This record gives sequence, structure tokens and C-alpha cells, in this order.
Amino acid sequence: KSWIPEVMSATMFGLFWILNPLTLGLLYWRALILVEKNELDMNDVVMISAFGMFALESLKVVGMLGKRIGASFAAAHAFFDLFDRIPTIDNGSNKGQKLTNFSGGTEFNQIKFIYPTRPTVLVLNKLQLSIKSGQRIALVGASGCGKSTIVQLLERFYDVTHGQMILDGIDIRNLNLQWLRSRLGIVSQEPILFDLTIAENITYGLENIPIDEIILAATKANIHQFIQQLPQVRLI
Repeated sequence: KSWIPEVMSATMFGLFWILNPLTLGLLYWRALILVEKNELDMNDVVMISAFGMFALESLKVVGMLGKRIGASFAAAHAFFDLFDRIPTIDNGSNKGQKLTNFSGGTEFNQIKFIYPTRPTVLVLNKLQLSIKSGQRIALVGASGCGKSTIVQLLERFYDVTHGQMILDGIDIRNLNLQWLRSRLGIVSQEPILFDLTIAENITYGLENIPIDEIILAATKANIHQFIQQLPQVRLI
């Protein structure tokens, strides 16, 4: 039924365009009758005709903008729906299990995943993958095959559509979300710097980190000497 709004818009547009000559024709016809009866003179006819033409032109403009106005209301409705939407994953939740002896063993068990915005596209289909603690792996494939999706599922930006993600023997959905994300580190392929100090960029997402640990992290990343050479360095 997606064609219904288009038909309604086309109908209204046509009505507005035919309204002008039709109304003026009726106006002139009635005016001539009144002139013949000496109830109206020609000056009044000209004045009423001019008023009618200006009024109808204004209505025609409104009709031409009707489609855009309708689209604006639809866009505004979708925009405000975002504020009313309840996320399936509560980022502020303190519920869930925190592992004391975390090793990082991960298992993807028959994972199926579909993005909510693309319900017809199956991104992952029965993915079976086991990653041992300390193991290094590389995911290789064409763009859009699901490499980044696996990382997003591991971070629980999304939940799997079907199957289980197991972390140290525990379903990832049963783990405390804040604890889980604090144990994961991501270095993206595109460097991103926020409008913050160097120290705040290094410790982004963490709180109350000592300056010694910040310098140690910068040293391990081989950027400490570069930072020291910058003019007017503001570390904190």
C-alpha cells in the first residue's frame, strides 16, 4: 500500500490546479447574473475577481507545498520515535555476573545475526568459532561479510539473533555489561581523536587513571617521545 500516499498527493495536487479556473468561471458567471439584475456594477466585479485570483493563487502554493509538508511531518514523527524507543540492551544496567578469574576464552556457537535495520539480510549464518585464551586470530573476507559484526557482538552492541556467544563458559548475555566492556580493548583501523587533551584521549572511557599509567601506555604505543616533542604539550 505504499502507492496510496502518492495517489492522494497527486489527487490533491490536481484538485488545487483545477480549482483556480473552475472557481473563477463560477465567479464570473454569478457576477454577470448580478450585473444584469443591477445588483452589482463592473467595479465590484473587477475587485471581487482580483481578490479571488489572489486567494486562489495562495491556496495553489499551499497545495504545491503539501507533499513537502507531509514529508516533514512524517520525518518529525520518525525523529521523535527515537526518543520513545526502548533499547533491547540497557547500557546503564548493573545486573549480571562479573568473572573473578577472567581468561578470555570465547566461543561462537551456531551464531545467526540480522541487523534490525536490515531484516532481510542474514549477516552471519551458523557461525561456529572457538578462540582460546591468548590465541591470535585474523578474520579475513570481503567488505560486508561480517568481520566488524563479530566484534560488535562481542562488545554487546547487539545481541545475536540465534545461537550463543560463550565467554569463559558463560553466556555473554548473563555477564555484567559494564564489566564486560571494561575487559575489552579495540584499536580501530581509522584513528579517532576527540577534542580533548592527549591524556583524556588515551584514557577515554576510564576514570581516575594515574599519570604514570598514561605515560606507560603512551610509551608502549611508541608515541611518548612524539608527544614530548610537541610544542606546548598539554598532557592533562
